[in-house]
Amino acid sequence: MEVFSKKETYLNYDRNIKYLLKFVREEYLEYLLTKGLYMNQVNYFVSPHRDDDGQYDCWESLCSSELSLYKNRNRPIWCCTAISISDISEGIVKLDKRLLTDFFKNKIQEGKIVLIDFKQFVERLYTSPDEYEMNFGRINYYSHPKQIGERFPSNDWSDSIFLKSRKYSYQKEFRVAINRACGVQTEKRKIFRFFHDFDVITSYEPYEYYLPDIKSISKIFSATELEIGKDFFNLKIC
Repeated sequence: MEVFSKKETYLNYDRNIKYLLKFVREEYLEYLLTKGLYMNQVNYFVSPHRDDDGQYDCWESLCSSELSLYKNRNRPIWCCTAISISDISEGIVKLDKRLLTDFFKNKIQEGKIVLIDFKQFVERLYTSPDEYEMNFGRINYYSHPKQIGERFPSNDWSDSIFLKSRKYSYQKEFRVAINRACGVQTEKRKIFRFFHDFDVITSYEPYEYYLPDIKSISKIFSATELEIGKDFFNLKIC
């Protein structure tokens, strides 16, 4: 699994990646371009009730399927799609249409797509003044949760954060993770058939990673510019 620490030189990144593709709603576009990465903790993406949603995965950060153990679900992450050199043909990138429905739902035409120069993005990560340990890299997809059992002995804080079910492999995900524990807000609620209140999580603390002027290394596309087919869509990047 290719995951690199901020402590290592940025020249060790995956040289096959040319661009990162970030799908954002218009109200969040300016923040990304001028301030940096708005990161939700792993807990935010865990929901067994939304297993059909491409942004939610109930197996996130699973480190042992046999023991049903999870690790570091309170760490913030930022996710996007990695575009390799081999993905580009005659200036066009062909991607799975499910990416659009995963992130924009039924409002595809209102979505924005940010194409970020990968090398310059990594350089910004490496020189960021943020004080927390950071890892970044491609997601390593597994076929079945039972394959995760052998990874349980690992002491790396981010190891399980870069594992995901193969059913999401069409996303070609690249992820940035920060080693900072984020909190949650809870409130007491009565649960059906029980006689006492339980602490129920109502919101998850996000993390804002300062990464200035992403706009200067990006191109912004509207979803209306895409050639959308039955199963795939084409993005003309040059």
